[in-house]
Amino acid sequence: MQLTLGQNVRQAAVNEALGTAAQTLRDEGLYQAEVSAETVPHPETHQMDIVVHIKARPRARVGSSS
Repeated sequence: MQLTLGQNVRQAAVNEALGTAAQTLRDEGLYQAEVSAETVPHPETHQMDIVVHIKARPRARVGSSS
């Protein structure tokens, strides 16, 4: 996702990373996959966990289903 450890968290960077992940899934035929993220702050250490959720759907197939 190209988010660097120690980098300041910006919502724009998280959104861009999610877009990259979604595009990678589409490139692999997972056109209906849902990608989202939640942030978990740790104020005592000034750090943030970014938890990414991917809900994969069936892979697209070419041809007839017989």
